[in-house]
Amino acid sequence: MKIRNSEGVSAIIATILMVAITVVLAGVLYVMIVGIGGGSTDDIAPLGSWNASNPISNTSASLVFGDFTTEVSVIDLKIYLYENNGANFTTIIIPTPLTAQQTPCVVGGHNASAIDAEYFDYAWTSNHINAGDTLTITGLNPGSYYAVKVFHEPSQSIVSMTGATSGFQLQP
Repeated sequence: MKIRNSEGVSAIIATILMVAITVVLAGVLYVMIVGIGGGSTDDIAPLGSWNASNPISNTSASLVFGDFTTEVSVIDLKIYLYENNGANFTTIIIPTPLTAQQTPCVVGGHNASAIDAEYFDYAWTSNHINAGDTLTITGLNPGSYYAVKVFHEPSQSIVSMTGATSGFQLQP
């Protein structure tokens, strides 16, 4: 009877294992460098808050921004203003303030010819939304309820806003 002497793994199997490990490590390194593994946060919507959402008169309202989880540029947001929870909405785009704190906004969509909006940026040199920044909307319909949604362009999603309510009721 002959006894076999096992001295370890054969050279062919060891070479195959080494090549497989090298390919797997190269793939992991590629994913880390390219960012496919979730390294980029540009496609994630920030979380935000309202400090206040109040009617000023029967045709105007003031929205006061709170904090955001990340720095958000004013040009990355669109404000959607829904009247009486309807399908029609007005779009408010905040342009980048260049030389002043008060900036007129671009208004489009439903009832855009009547509605006007101005954005007041307390730290206008940063061009970011900051706590205390105010959006004043005028030309609204008396007695209507308005719901406000904030849309984040880079992530193509609605921002989850906490704090004060994102809607307001105007007096008739």
